[in-house]
Amino acid sequence: MRVIFRPDKIMLLLVLVLLLNLGLYQLSRKFYLENFTRLERQVLHDNLTRAFNAIYHDVDSLQLLAMDWAEWDDCYRYMVDRNPRFLVSNLSEGTLDGLQLNLLLLLDRDGNVVWKGEREADSSSLYPDSETVRLLVQSAKTLDHSSGEGVSGLFHAGNSLWMVALQPILDSRGTGPSRGTLIMGRRFSTASLASLSQRIHLDLQLEFWNPEQVERTRNRNPSRLVTGEDDLHIVSAPVDKKTIVGHALLFDIAGKFGPVLTMRMERRIYAEGERTAYTFLVWTLVFSLLSAALIYLIMDRLAQSAQLRQENEIRYRRLSSEFRTILDGIPNSISLINQQRQIVWANRAGGAAGPDRFAGRDNSGPVAMHQCSFAEERCPVCCVFRTGQPCEDIELEDGGRIQSVKAFPLKNLKGDGIRGVIRIASDVTEEYRLRTEHEQASRLAAVGELAAGVAHEINNPNGMIQMNLGLVADVWNDLQPLLDEAEEADPDLRLGGLGIVRLRQEFPELLQDMHHASLRIKGIVEDLKGFVRRQDDATLCEVDLNEVYRTAVRLLNNQIKKSGASFREVLADHLPMVYGQFRQLEQVVINLVMNACQAIEKPGALLEIRTWHDLAAGEVVLVVEDGGKGIAPADLERITDPFFTTRRTEGGTGLGLSVSGRIIKEHGGRLLFRSEVGKGTTAELRLPVAERDE
Repeated sequence: MRVIFRPDKIMLLLVLVLLLNLGLYQLSRKFYLENFTRLERQVLHDNLTRAFNAIYHDVDSLQLLAMDWAEWDDCYRYMVDRNPRFLVSNLSEGTLDGLQLNLLLLLDRDGNVVWKGEREADSSSLYPDSETVRLLVQSAKTLDHSSGEGVSGLFHAGNSLWMVALQPILDSRGTGPSRGTLIMGRRFSTASLASLSQRIHLDLQLEFWNPEQVERTRNRNPSRLVTGEDDLHIVSAPVDKKTIVGHALLFDIAGKFGPVLTMRMERRIYAEGERTAYTFLVWTLVFSLLSAALIYLIMDRLAQSAQLRQENEIRYRRLSSEFRTILDGIPNSISLINQQRQIVWANRAGGAAGPDRFAGRDNSGPVAMHQCSFAEERCPVCCVFRTGQPCEDIELEDGGRIQSVKAFPLKNLKGDGIRGVIRIASDVTEEYRLRTEHEQASRLAAVGELAAGVAHEINNPNGMIQMNLGLVADVWNDLQPLLDEAEEADPDLRLGGLGIVRLRQEFPELLQDMHHASLRIKGIVEDLKGFVRRQDDATLCEVDLNEVYRTAVRLLNNQIKKSGASFREVLADHLPMVYGQFRQLEQVVINLVMNACQAIEKPGALLEIRTWHDLAAGEVVLVVEDGGKGIAPADLERITDPFFTTRRTEGGTGLGLSVSGRIIKEHGGRLLFRSEVGKGTTAELRLPVAERDE
């Protein structure tokens, strides 16, 4: 359906554009002028602050000069003995000129003037009047001589402004006692102000206001107060559109307002703000007219495509319904992901639900995004976008489930690019578990065959050792009479480095130790052959859990020693029998003890195995307790999940406790775990007592 715009609507659109631009101009003008005025006042404030800092730079120089004189040993001695030679040598007529001072006073500790020097600041200046000197002497009396610190700053007396420095007179080491006060002063004259203005390129004036003018200026229109500092208050206000004036109210050393430093500045920044606002209006008007024309063309184009889009939407919904029915019948997770990593659609197994589960067409919420479950270089979807070829990988989910993820490229119409990726995820947990257990069983079978061969090779020489030990024992018994004769003939006779008496004591013990060691080799070999032997008979029989443990621990002696643990076993006597398969239970005990050994990090940590009979529960209990690193609470709930392990980088498969849990469950028992990070883990194996027929 085509929409045609009439001329009256076009005119209405233009009028609206003009009205909006006028309103925007008024707002922008107010915004620009306020900001440019604020900037203008900030520049004025910075200039006055710069002038203030320049004045106090001269004050600091005067203070350094006063400190140099006040800590001069000759000056210190003069205040003690009043020797006139110091005055002749150091306080001549040219001293004040050389130091550029207008006033130099030496006061004793009581504030009496010991020496006074005065000089005119310029041709129009007068000597300091007696009131100025009196006020300075009064200020010196308030100086803290015990701290050794002086005072410097501005000093306001009448209609004159002075830069003064008051310093206690000490020796060159800066110690006391203070012998008085040294006062240096420079009059801030008209020439000084002109020199300062020229030096910092500002138009400055010095005014002397009465207290009423100061308070009235400080309190008028608080919005004009730019800033307030410890020694400076600045007030600014525009005189007209061309000039703005600022006043800096200065403090003297007594903490009172002194004279006022005034500066006038042309309002160039304000004029620039007006030009900016006008330029903004012109460009906004041009842009708005072009936008109105563009909007007209766009709306006309949108109106033409509205009907076509509606027809396509109906066709899409029909095809979508058919396609969705097919996808929902597939148990695997299937989704389409575009180049922006958005999930365009997904079937029910892919996590979508309801008629609007095609995320790309659902306007009721945000578009779902594909989240990589792998590192980006392993993600099959990212791999397809990167290489353009089908990719697949295996994903291990938090719940222990295993997904086989495959991704296939979806080419664009020209076939030279990828517009999306089809992602198919299948649950292969059971298949993967069966395959892994089959591989493990195959490896164990191979190990079993190897162990049987090794056991045979060990048993042959071990059998010969046992047979020959009997012959050696008989020979030893037959040698006794000969040893008696040899001992009578030569009492010091030594055989193998041993005397006859010691040989009679130790040789039988050596034969017995060799016999026991040979029997131990035979027992270990038999245990190893029994562990790897397949137990085809799946029937349960009565089993002694203590004997299961003893058989398992004989195979683990080396691992226990390598762990460095403090090993202890507490086995209950007369433990009731349980129903089970001996080799399967032995496998569970081996897994529990091996995990305990691997968890121990510090030598001497506890490793204890206990068995006991829980009469109340009717169960036989085997406890493996270690003092290792412990298990985090989040991991403790998942340690029996297939393929979950915290030791994957060390070769762990995550199947040991999973298989153990399944075996104990098939035996009708329970496998419980308690752990605390940093303190250790306790594994508790509980099996029901075998019921015997009376």
